[in-house]
Amino acid sequence: MSVDFGHQCVGILNHSGEKCMGCQETVLKKKPVEREQSAPVQPKWPPLAPLVPAEDLRLETLLEDQIVVIRNFFTSTLSKNYVSFLSSLPLTTTPGQPKKGEALRVNDRFQIDDHAFAEELWHHTGLENLVTGGMNAHDEPREDLKKLWGGEVCGLNPRIRIYRYSKGQFFDQHCKQRDSQYLPCQLDEDIASAG
Repeated sequence: MSVDFGHQCVGILNHSGEKCMGCQETVLKKKPVEREQSAPVQPKWPPLAPLVPAEDLRLETLLEDQIVVIRNFFTSTLSKNYVSFLSSLPLTTTPGQPKKGEALRVNDRFQIDDHAFAEELWHHTGLENLVTGGMNAHDEPREDLKKLWGGEVCGLNPRIRIYRYSKGQFFDQHCKQRDSQYLPCQLDEDIASAG
């Protein structure tokens, strides 16, 4: 569902619901009109090549227990290919009224559940070895990595989200809670078959 506020600009109202945050025009507060949206089309992701050699990837902690980055994860060629591809996706502007307890965000986004692409990113880019320390299903998880990630990591969330922030768009101050999900690991399957 998307929301139409019946305004010619971005249609994003301030917290009081009286001024458009895009053009500051005074807008009458009216009940949003819901429109049906078609299901997103499964993208044909470009090949993940050329890749940075896995041994050249490093985890870098920017903020303890909160922000870890991998610099230069994609080569410049792969980055350019993905920027070009992602700009062709059908982005939707987020609704101007956040749900209760959520921060106001104004951006354009594309979201899809794609297990195959998440698996490809995890297994074929060096990410799996970097995040797990190169362990396989029979190795004990490294305690330093378990502590860093808050448990054993065995894959990526298949919900793929692409965000674009244009001039004037923003995401209000907020605190993101850790989004832990239980995904069956090969280790779990081994334990189940042994039991």
